[in-house]
Amino acid sequence: MANKSEMEQLQDQIAELQREVNQLTGNHTPP
Repeated sequence: MANKSEMEQLQDQIAELQREVNQLTGNHTPP
């Protein structure tokens, strides 16, 4: 299991990727 800081870093990376995908696809989901 990854420790908390690693999980938080992954969650931040996922959030960034999701924002990029939303921009590329034009699908803007509410926060």
